[in-house]
Amino acid sequence: MKNIKIKCNGCGNSIFISPDIANQSKINIKIFGDNNKVIINTREAVNLDVLIGGKEVKTNHASFCVGENTQINGLFCLLDEDKSSITIGRNCLLSWNIEMWCSDLHSIYDFDGNVLNVGKEIIIGDNVWIGKDVHIAKNSRILNNSVVGWCSNVVGNFGEENVIIAGNPAKIVKRNIIWKKESVNSLKKDLLVK
Repeated sequence: MKNIKIKCNGCGNSIFISPDIANQSKINIKIFGDNNKVIINTREAVNLDVLIGGKEVKTNHASFCVGENTQINGLFCLLDEDKSSITIGRNCLLSWNIEMWCSDLHSIYDFDGNVLNVGKEIIIGDNVWIGKDVHIAKNSRILNNSVVGWCSNVVGNFGEENVIIAGNPAKIVKRNIIWKKESVNSLKKDLLVK
């Protein structure tokens, strides 16, 4: 595909992009480091930028994964720490101008030299809808069947499924929800519309 750009500086890196991915997809992957892994396992359209490491400081053993049937309209992901990972599950829908940073790019430590802001992972479960202009910070987790509202800043582990998360900082604002990709108008006969 002409809309896939890959720059890889390092050894032992692997990249898999589904051969059935939609033709209108735009993917830009840059890797600086060794033994990193990128897996994009969806047929849906994706507009995606993934940056692992940088020219000055290399990142090793990081991973980025997108599950089956996930559509991404605009996402930037940064993995800048060794062994960090971003995992996006199956059947997800991601809107535009979303950012996921699995690092702060700078260190915070106490007087004893202990690092306080290590970035390990971001996990997005299956069937998660993420709205426009959402930022998701390191060590955040969003479980299955959940929705993240527009302009939210997600920090932390949300340990419940079927919730709406929104705000700055984001918090659970509604529980026991189900969402579908279809619009309300197309589902009116099946839903109780008030």
